[in-house]
Amino acid sequence: RYFWMHRNEAVAAVSSVVLKDPPDNSGQEVQRLKAGQRVRLVEKQQEWYRVRLSNEISGWIRSEELLPILPESEL
Repeated sequence: RYFWMHRNEAVAAVSSVVLKDPPDNSGQEVQRLKAGQRVRLVEKQQEWYRVRLSNEISGWIRSEELLPILPESEL
């Protein structure tokens, strides 16, 4: 999980990921993401990452719903 924060980028790992605010399962839905959609990691709070989308919308996603973006040299 540290690797993801270090790289600062990830993609949605499941078919429908919900951005929440606050970082809680009962938090309000901010937006839905599709699998493979790229996000910037902003901060981490327990098992949640605050992410920002390319359109500057931000919200929280559970860490298991994200995959790291690896540079070609690490593939």
